[in-house]
Amino acid sequence: MLEIDFHQDVQITPQETSQTQTTFTTSVSYVSGKITVFCNGVEMRNGSDVTVTSRTQVVFATGLAVGTLVDLVYPR
Repeated sequence: MLEIDFHQDVQITPQETSQTQTTFTTSVSYVSGKITVFCNGVEMRNGSDVTVTSRTQVVFATGLAVGTLVDLVYPR
């Protein structure tokens, strides 16, 4: 289970799909391994559910349905 210390400075980038899509762009560069991705409130697993290696993009293994909520949580 993810624990977030809200005394820590974190960036949360919420996004909602408007079409079937796999790629989401962050508002600020992140460090790979320091980002947590949630899809409709469920934590995604790097390497199987999602790839988080590019510093500004998160790529899901399969397209997400329209209206899916994606939260990208990472240190600023």
